Amino acid sequence: MGILYLIIKDNLVKLGKSKNENSSRLNQYGKNARIICCANCDNQDDAEKELIRLFKSNFKLVKGREWFAYQNIHKAKELFLNFTKELPISKDVLMYDMEDVEMEDVSQL
Repeated sequence: MGILYLIIKDNLVKLGKSKNENSSRLNQYGKNARIICCANCDNQDDAEKELIRLFKSNFKLVKGREWFAYQNIHKAKELFLNFTKELPISKDVLMYDMEDVEMEDVSQL
């Protein structure tokens, strides 16, 4: 099992995946990166590909294959959360929606 995540940095959102459920993968994005949402999933590779397709149809891809420009962060969060709700996952579900939490500086994790 791994994780999917959505971060915000420099007015862009980035989709990502990691096999590790700890924050080591997220630390590489630096001080200005903030975790918006994170969810466990059983097949993060396929799930990330599908999520990227979904974001490409809703946002402009501006960097690499996972960085998107957005006009409404709530739309990005909603797409991510709705997508991850439908994923087959194990019993231990981890899903963060950072709306009610101060966004966390990933470099401090």
